[in-house]
Amino acid sequence: MSEIAIKINGYTFRDWNELTVRKELEAIAGNFEFNAVQTSKSLAIETGDKTQIFIDNIPLIHGYIDYIAPDLRPDDRTIQVVGRDNTCDLIDCTHSGSKREFTGNQSIVSILEELVKPFGIGIVNQLGKSPRIQTLKIDPGETLFESIEKATRQLGVILQPSGDGKLLLTKITKDQKGSLLREGYDFLDCFATYNAEERFSDYTLKAYDKNHKPFMVRVKDPDIKRYRPLEIVSDVQLEKSEAQKKINWEANIRAARALDVCVSVQGWTYEGKPWMPNTIYNISSPKLALYDRPMLLRSIDYYFDSTGTTTNLSFTRQDAYTPDPIKKEGIDIRRFGYGI
Repeated sequence: MSEIAIKINGYTFRDWNELTVRKELEAIAGNFEFNAVQTSKSLAIETGDKTQIFIDNIPLIHGYIDYIAPDLRPDDRTIQVVGRDNTCDLIDCTHSGSKREFTGNQSIVSILEELVKPFGIGIVNQLGKSPRIQTLKIDPGETLFESIEKATRQLGVILQPSGDGKLLLTKITKDQKGSLLREGYDFLDCFATYNAEERFSDYTLKAYDKNHKPFMVRVKDPDIKRYRPLEIVSDVQLEKSEAQKKINWEANIRAARALDVCVSVQGWTYEGKPWMPNTIYNISSPKLALYDRPMLLRSIDYYFDSTGTTTNLSFTRQDAYTPDPIKKEGIDIRRFGYGI
C-alpha cells in the first residue's frame, strides 16, 4: 500500500485514522478531511494551521485547516478536521489593490502573477507562450477567482492547484488515447449519470468589439433535439474569434457537466503515480455500453479508512472544456446494461 503522510506546520501528524482528499478539474483548490485521534502526545491543531498531504512523497495538498469539530464523548475522542489548498484564498477573498482594470493586450500570466502575489502564491505556467487578453475589469465585490475566471474561460485556460502551494495554468490535455481501464479487471464498480437540464440547443453570445461595434456569434449542440435557446451577453470587449471560442467553451463545459462516468478503484495510485485530473483513460465497461472509449478524468476522491485505500474517479467526454465546436456525443442509454 502507498505511504500517506499528513504534515501540520511542518511536523508529521500521525494521530489520524480516516482521510478523504478531493481534487477536480473545475476547482481552483482541492479539499481534505480527516479524523484526528486525541492522545496525550498529539500535536495541537488550530484553524489556519498549514497542512500538507503526501502520497509516496508526492504532494497532493498544500493548504490550511478551515474547520475543526471535536467529539469528546468518552467512547469517541476524535476531532474532525477539514481544509483546502492555499489557493482557497482566491475563492474567498476580493481584490484590495488600487488597479482594477487591465487593458492593452496584456499577458494573462503577468496579470495573474500581479493579482495573486499578495497571497504568497506562485504561478506555474504550462501554457508555453502566454495567451493575451484585451481587457480584464475587476468589479467591486467580486472575488479574485470570479475576476480571474472571466479571463481564463474565454482563453480556454484551466486553473489548478499544483499540490505544492502554487497556481497551475494549463490547457486540457491533447492526448487522444490513454491507459485502458476495464470493468471486472481494473475497477471495483462503475455507474453513469446523464443530466441535460443545463444543456441548450442554441447558444448565442452578444458582444462589442474594440470599436464598440455590436456583433453576435452562435453555436449549436447537436445532442439536444428540441429548441432550447440560451443567450449570453459579454461584459468585456471581444474580437469575433475570441467570442466564438467563448461560446464554444460554454456549450462544451455544459455538455461535460451533463455526463458523469464514475469508477471505483483500489488504492490511490496507477502505474506508480497518484490519479490526477486532466488525464485521458480508455474505459471499457459493457454495463455502461463503453468499449475502449477515451474519456477525460475530471475529479478524484481519495479515501482511506480501516478497510484500506480506494479512489472514486469521475470521467467525462474527451472534448470537454475546449473552445472547439461541440461534437455529437451519441450516447444511447438504451444500450446500457440491466435492460434500460
